[in-house]
Amino acid sequence: MIKKAGRQYRIRKWQFLALFIYPLMIFSMVCASETPETHQWILEKESKGVTLFSRKNNNTEFNTYRGTVVLKTTLNTLVSLLEDAEAAPEWKYRCAKEEVIGKVSPAERYIRTEFSTPVIFPNRDAIMRSVRIQDPATKIVTITLEGKHDYLPEQTSFVRIQKIQESWTLMPLSGEEVEVSYQLYKEPGGKIPPKLANKGNNKCVLQTLINMKKMIGKPKYKDAAGLVEE
Repeated sequence: MIKKAGRQYRIRKWQFLALFIYPLMIFSMVCASETPETHQWILEKESKGVTLFSRKNNNTEFNTYRGTVVLKTTLNTLVSLLEDAEAAPEWKYRCAKEEVIGKVSPAERYIRTEFSTPVIFPNRDAIMRSVRIQDPATKIVTITLEGKHDYLPEQTSFVRIQKIQESWTLMPLSGEEVEVSYQLYKEPGGKIPPKLANKGNNKCVLQTLINMKKMIGKPKYKDAAGLVEE
Protein backbone atom coordinates (compact mmCIF):
# COMPACT_ATOMS: atom_id res chain seq x y z
CA MET A 1 0.00 0.00 0.00
CA ILE A 2 0.99 3.62 -0.59
CA LYS A 3 -0.13 6.42 1.72
CA LYS A 4 -1.29 9.86 0.68
CA ALA A 5 -2.58 12.35 3.24
CA GLY A 6 -3.70 9.61 5.62
CA ARG A 7 -5.35 7.47 2.93
CA GLN A 8 -4.13 4.15 1.56
CA TYR A 9 -4.03 2.96 -2.05
CA ARG A 10 -3.77 -0.65 -3.23
CA ILE A 11 -1.56 -1.53 -6.16
CA ARG A 12 -1.31 -4.81 -8.02
CA LYS A 13 1.47 -7.22 -7.02
CA TRP A 14 3.21 -7.04 -10.40
CA GLN A 15 3.10 -3.24 -10.33
CA PHE A 16 4.69 -3.21 -6.89
CA LEU A 17 7.44 -5.58 -8.01
CA ALA A 18 8.13 -3.61 -11.18
CA LEU A 19 7.94 -0.16 -9.64
CA PHE A 20 9.72 -0.71 -6.35
CA ILE A 21 11.25 -4.11 -5.59
CA TYR A 22 13.21 -4.82 -8.80
CA PRO A 23 14.81 -1.36 -9.20
CA LEU A 24 15.40 -1.09 -5.46
CA MET A 25 17.33 -4.40 -5.49
CA ILE A 26 19.60 -3.14 -8.26
CA PHE A 27 19.94 0.27 -6.66
CA SER A 28 20.83 -1.26 -3.29
CA MET A 29 23.42 -3.69 -4.64
CA VAL A 30 25.40 -0.89 -6.27
CA CYS A 31 24.98 1.78 -3.59
CA ALA A 32 24.49 -0.18 -0.37
CA SER A 33 27.45 1.36 1.38
CA GLU A 34 26.07 4.91 1.05
CA THR A 35 22.29 4.54 0.98
CA PRO A 36 20.59 5.58 4.25
CA GLU A 37 18.01 3.34 5.90
CA THR A 38 14.64 4.10 4.40
CA HIS A 39 10.93 4.48 5.17
CA GLN A 40 7.87 3.69 3.06
CA TRP A 41 7.08 5.50 -0.17
CA ILE A 42 4.55 8.36 -0.05
CA LEU A 43 2.55 9.45 -3.09
CA GLU A 44 3.35 13.12 -3.68
CA LYS A 45 1.45 14.05 -6.81
CA GLU A 46 0.40 13.13 -10.35
CA SER A 47 1.11 15.64 -13.10
CA LYS A 48 1.11 15.38 -16.90
CA GLY A 49 1.16 11.57 -16.77
CA VAL A 50 3.99 11.41 -14.22
CA THR A 51 3.41 9.87 -10.78
CA LEU A 52 5.79 11.17 -8.12
CA PHE A 53 6.70 9.47 -4.83
CA SER A 54 8.94 10.48 -1.93
CA ARG A 55 10.58 8.53 0.85
CA LYS A 56 12.24 9.72 4.06
CA ASN A 57 15.60 8.29 5.10
CA ASN A 58 17.01 7.61 8.56
CA ASN A 59 20.01 9.61 9.78
CA THR A 60 19.52 12.37 7.20
CA GLU A 61 17.04 15.12 6.35
CA PHE A 62 17.40 14.49 2.62
CA ASN A 63 14.63 12.48 0.94
CA THR A 64 14.67 10.05 -1.97
CA TYR A 65 12.33 10.75 -4.90
CA ARG A 66 10.93 8.43 -7.55
CA GLY A 67 8.85 9.26 -10.61
CA THR A 68 7.13 6.91 -13.05
CA VAL A 69 5.57 7.45 -16.46
CA VAL A 70 4.35 5.19 -19.29
CA LEU A 71 5.58 6.21 -22.74
CA LYS A 72 4.75 5.06 -26.26
CA THR A 73 8.30 4.28 -27.32
CA THR A 74 11.00 1.59 -27.42
CA LEU A 75 13.78 0.55 -25.08
CA ASN A 76 16.41 1.52 -27.64
CA THR A 77 14.95 5.00 -28.01
CA LEU A 78 15.11 5.56 -24.26
CA VAL A 79 18.61 4.13 -23.84
CA SER A 80 19.83 6.25 -26.75
CA LEU A 81 18.45 9.38 -25.10
CA LEU A 82 19.72 8.52 -21.62
CA GLU A 83 23.24 7.89 -22.91
CA ASP A 84 23.42 11.04 -25.04
CA ALA A 85 25.41 13.18 -22.61
CA GLU A 86 25.69 16.14 -24.97
CA ALA A 87 21.89 16.52 -25.12
CA ALA A 88 21.34 16.27 -21.35
CA PRO A 89 20.94 20.05 -20.81
CA GLU A 90 17.97 20.01 -23.22
CA TRP A 91 15.81 17.95 -20.88
CA LYS A 92 17.42 17.14 -17.53
CA TYR A 93 16.31 19.64 -14.89
CA ARG A 94 19.01 22.22 -14.01
CA CYS A 95 21.63 20.33 -16.00
CA ALA A 96 24.00 22.87 -17.55
CA LYS A 97 26.47 20.41 -19.07
CA GLU A 98 27.17 16.68 -19.16
CA GLU A 99 30.17 14.87 -20.56
CA VAL A 100 31.60 11.36 -20.67
CA ILE A 101 35.00 11.43 -18.97
CA GLY A 102 35.76 7.70 -18.98
CA LYS A 103 34.43 4.64 -20.80
CA VAL A 104 34.96 1.12 -19.47
CA SER A 105 32.62 -0.64 -21.94
CA PRO A 106 29.53 0.20 -24.01
CA ALA A 107 27.46 -0.34 -20.86
CA GLU A 108 29.76 1.24 -18.26
CA ARG A 109 31.13 4.76 -18.20
CA TYR A 110 31.98 7.73 -16.01
CA ILE A 111 30.20 11.02 -16.53
CA ARG A 112 30.60 14.52 -15.16
CA THR A 113 27.53 16.73 -14.82
CA GLU A 114 27.33 20.45 -14.07
CA PHE A 115 24.20 21.73 -12.31
CA SER A 116 22.94 25.30 -12.18
CA THR A 117 21.68 26.37 -8.75
CA PRO A 118 19.73 29.36 -7.38
CA VAL A 119 21.83 32.52 -7.81
CA ILE A 120 22.75 32.83 -4.13
CA PHE A 121 24.55 29.46 -4.19
CA PRO A 122 27.61 28.31 -6.19
CA ASN A 123 26.93 25.90 -9.03
CA ARG A 124 27.45 22.18 -8.39
CA ASP A 125 29.10 19.37 -10.29
CA ALA A 126 29.00 15.61 -9.84
CA ILE A 127 30.93 12.65 -11.15
CA MET A 128 29.06 9.37 -11.46
CA ARG A 129 29.74 5.84 -12.57
CA SER A 130 26.94 4.71 -14.91
CA VAL A 131 26.23 0.99 -15.38
CA ARG A 132 23.55 -0.41 -17.69
CA ILE A 133 22.21 -3.96 -17.37
CA GLN A 134 19.32 -5.82 -19.00
CA ASP A 135 17.45 -8.80 -17.61
CA PRO A 136 17.52 -11.42 -20.42
CA ALA A 137 14.14 -12.85 -19.41
CA THR A 138 12.04 -9.73 -18.77
CA LYS A 139 14.05 -7.35 -21.01
CA ILE A 140 13.90 -4.78 -18.20
CA VAL A 141 16.77 -2.29 -18.54
CA THR A 142 18.30 -0.68 -15.45
CA ILE A 143 20.82 2.15 -15.53
CA THR A 144 22.36 2.88 -12.14
CA LEU A 145 24.46 5.96 -11.46
CA GLU A 146 26.64 6.08 -8.34
CA GLY A 147 28.51 9.16 -7.17
CA LYS A 148 32.32 9.01 -7.46
CA HIS A 149 33.29 12.44 -6.14
CA ASP A 150 37.02 11.69 -5.99
CA TYR A 151 37.35 10.36 -9.56
CA LEU A 152 38.74 13.75 -10.65
CA PRO A 153 40.08 16.71 -8.65
CA GLU A 154 37.48 19.32 -7.73
CA GLN A 155 37.23 22.54 -9.75
CA THR A 156 37.34 25.84 -7.88
CA SER A 157 34.25 27.22 -9.66
CA PHE A 158 32.02 24.32 -8.54
CA VAL A 159 30.98 22.66 -5.31
CA ARG A 160 31.48 18.92 -5.83
CA ILE A 161 28.42 16.86 -4.82
CA GLN A 162 29.65 14.19 -2.42
CA LYS A 163 26.52 12.00 -2.26
CA ILE A 164 24.34 11.36 -5.29
CA GLN A 165 22.58 8.21 -6.48
CA GLU A 166 20.29 7.81 -9.48
CA SER A 167 18.61 4.91 -11.22
CA TRP A 168 16.55 4.52 -14.37
CA THR A 169 14.36 1.43 -14.82
CA LEU A 170 12.79 0.77 -18.23
CA MET A 171 10.13 -1.93 -18.21
CA PRO A 172 8.60 -2.97 -21.56
CA LEU A 173 4.82 -3.32 -21.57
CA SER A 174 2.39 -4.62 -24.17
CA GLY A 175 1.37 -2.39 -27.06
CA GLU A 176 4.83 -0.91 -27.67
CA GLU A 177 4.82 0.97 -24.38
CA VAL A 178 7.56 1.29 -21.78
CA GLU A 179 7.17 2.17 -18.12
CA VAL A 180 9.98 4.50 -17.08
CA SER A 181 11.00 4.87 -13.44
CA TYR A 182 13.52 7.49 -12.33
CA GLN A 183 14.87 7.53 -8.77
CA LEU A 184 17.08 10.24 -7.23
CA TYR A 185 18.90 10.79 -3.94
CA LYS A 186 21.13 13.86 -3.84
CA GLU A 187 22.84 15.89 -1.13
CA PRO A 188 24.02 19.07 -2.87
CA GLY A 189 26.51 19.97 -0.15
CA GLY A 190 27.64 23.42 0.85
CA LYS A 191 25.11 25.68 2.54
CA ILE A 192 21.95 24.57 0.71
CA PRO A 193 19.49 23.55 3.47
CA PRO A 194 17.83 20.11 3.22
CA LYS A 195 14.34 21.60 2.88
CA LEU A 196 15.38 23.59 -0.19
CA ALA A 197 17.36 20.65 -1.59
CA ASN A 198 14.37 18.33 -1.21
CA LYS A 199 12.16 20.80 -3.03
CA GLY A 200 14.66 20.96 -5.87
CA ASN A 201 15.10 17.18 -6.07
CA ASN A 202 11.32 16.74 -6.09
CA LYS A 203 10.99 19.11 -9.03
CA CYS A 204 14.01 17.57 -10.75
CA VAL A 205 12.44 14.11 -10.96
CA LEU A 206 9.06 15.43 -12.08
CA GLN A 207 10.31 17.91 -14.67
CA THR A 208 12.97 15.58 -16.07
CA LEU A 209 10.35 12.91 -16.83
CA ILE A 210 7.99 15.48 -18.34
CA ASN A 211 10.82 16.75 -20.56
CA MET A 212 11.74 13.18 -21.55
CA LYS A 213 8.32 12.80 -23.15
CA LYS A 214 9.18 15.65 -25.51
CA MET A 215 12.60 14.29 -26.46
CA ILE A 216 11.76 10.74 -27.52
CA GLY A 217 10.09 11.88 -30.75
CA LYS A 218 13.33 13.23 -32.21
CA PRO A 219 14.54 11.12 -35.18
CA LYS A 220 18.00 10.41 -33.74
CA TYR A 221 16.36 8.69 -30.75
CA LYS A 222 13.21 7.38 -32.38
CA ASP A 223 15.19 5.38 -34.94
CA ALA A 224 17.79 4.03 -32.49
CA ALA A 225 18.46 0.27 -32.56
CA GLY A 226 20.95 -2.34 -31.40
CA LEU A 227 21.75 -0.92 -27.97
CA VAL A 228 19.55 -3.39 -26.06
CA GLU A 229 17.15 -6.22 -26.88
CA GLU A 230 13.50 -5.35 -27.43
